[in-house]
Amino acid sequence: MKRYILGAILFTAVQTSFAQGYLSGKLYLKDGSTKTGFIQNKDNIDSETINFKSNINDKETSFTANQIEYYNFETINRQVVSEKIDDRIYFLEVIIRGKSNLLFLTSREGKKRYFLKSEKSGLKELKETQKSNGSSVFTLKEYVGILNLDFNDCPDIGRKIEITKLQLRSLAKTFEDYNNCVGTTDLISERLTRKAIHNITFNLGYGTSTIIAKGETKRGEDFSNSSKPIFGLDYTYLPTLFGSHLGLTFGFNLYEIDSEASYMRPIGEFRNYEKVHISTSNLNINMGFVYFINQNSSKLNPFLKLYYINSRLLNSDEAYLRIDENGEESFLYGRDGVTIVEKSTSGIGLGGGISYSFRKNQAFLLQIGLERTGDFLVNLADSYPSDTYFIKIGYNISF
Repeated sequence: MKRYILGAILFTAVQTSFAQGYLSGKLYLKDGSTKTGFIQNKDNIDSETINFKSNINDKETSFTANQIEYYNFETINRQVVSEKIDDRIYFLEVIIRGKSNLLFLTSREGKKRYFLKSEKSGLKELKETQKSNGSSVFTLKEYVGILNLDFNDCPDIGRKIEITKLQLRSLAKTFEDYNNCVGTTDLISERLTRKAIHNITFNLGYGTSTIIAKGETKRGEDFSNSSKPIFGLDYTYLPTLFGSHLGLTFGFNLYEIDSEASYMRPIGEFRNYEKVHISTSNLNINMGFVYFINQNSSKLNPFLKLYYINSRLLNSDEAYLRIDENGEESFLYGRDGVTIVEKSTSGIGLGGGISYSFRKNQAFLLQIGLERTGDFLVNLADSYPSDTYFIKIGYNISF
């Protein structure tokens, strides 16, 4: 039942994330009217449609590039215009706006195309062409000639054009330098100002652990649930390569498992043991991936985590015990009453939650999840892995 509840909550978090990717903005339609409301914000603008809501809780309405002249967002430097290319109307993102504009198109097939638009040149695609002279193939940088012609009123820009690459940031720097040379740059897209994000999160929570006994000679089953507090610290790195959405997460958690079950006496054992007591103090070191869906787009930012766990045992002498009818304790397995344990075991974790940004670079986090870790017993046919369902609240600092 707990697995179904966890799955339902994680599914709800994902559904909520897609409802939250809207920012306030304004549509300018080709019939001369305008619409103010909330526009869906994505890393890569859809080249043909845009979703819009008059109010954040309203049902979304889709508009095509044939209907929209341009639209922009109020809270970030981002503008999108419609242009006719190859006999079709597409949405293009404005990367640099000034006397000469740099426009960026991502097709639905993922192809990236760059365009210059100015009063002098009109709309020109910036591209390279592969040519062959019979024995070899070379690249013709057509965009260099277009830039030289359009930027010829700035004498100092020529050398920069020659070393400009057909890449977003390289083109943007050259366009910005030109516009500043002949006037001013009116807009620099927020895409260019994105930075890698580093997060430190302090966590406090509660976990309920269930030990799952496996094996033909297991000493107990139907272990009692263990509910204990959890303390932790996480570090997250979100590079700009994935729009600061997908990143790496590292961290550690301190928690305990304290559980009992009725003792199952194996054949040939005559001492009257009554209980199995498993009590482990764990330091879990985690490493994995985290995905924030609405990064830089909303105060509410749902996320999902998948990570590997290396669990360290801090109390090996007291971890696995059996208790007889007189209350005397001895080790659960092992020769001469000594249980042989390892110092570490491994596992996997899955979690999700939501981050609420209440101040610049600061946020509160709520997360839930499930962790499955192995036991610390050495070379036994029996095993006692544990499932831990947790809920945590956290305080996050970004830098």
